[in-house]
Amino acid sequence: MLKNVLIVIVALFINSRIFACICLKPTLEKEWNYSSHIFTGKVITIKQYSEIYLLGENNHLDYLLIEIQQSFKGFYNIPKYITLIKSHTSCDRNYEENQVYIFYCSTFMGTELMFAPDSCSRTIDTDHPDYTNEIIGLNKLRSNEPQTLNSKSYRIIEERELNNLRNDAILSDELLQKNKILKTIFITLATVLAIIILSFLYKKIFASKSS
Repeated sequence: MLKNVLIVIVALFINSRIFACICLKPTLEKEWNYSSHIFTGKVITIKQYSEIYLLGENNHLDYLLIEIQQSFKGFYNIPKYITLIKSHTSCDRNYEENQVYIFYCSTFMGTELMFAPDSCSRTIDTDHPDYTNEIIGLNKLRSNEPQTLNSKSYRIIEERELNNLRNDAILSDELLQKNKILKTIFITLATVLAIIILSFLYKKIFASKSS
């Protein structure tokens, strides 16, 4: 009897562990909209710090050092490395060092802090049969997104605007010089015409007095 009770308890414990995290993976489009950062990266190291806990003293955090290989969304300046935080809950995924994954991540409360995706996300490694199709789908979604400006793009735009301002200034100076020349020519012609008219009137007046 006691043996049967123990078997039932063990079975319930195993089932609770198996079914503790039940979720449906979102479609690629929904995952794209949900995630703030999407990229492929290689797990370089996985380290655990015993003095740091999350949601309980038995729940240590893992720190995953990721070497970013390709960014699809979220980064303005793509860093070479990024650290993801992984907790130990029933929904958390296990990662392996030297393995490449597609990461679907979101920042934590608007900070730069990002948690490693759990088992409910579409995160997969290169050994997964859908890896290539996932990359193709991400490239299509990225091509449909409006282009975001990174710091390099801003510098290019600023340089372009400065060049436009310089060209406008040069054109303004040229126009001012041309206006000065035209004004000088106009004054000269007006002066010459006035002298001719005065000379003609003077001769006419002098001729009438002589007669």
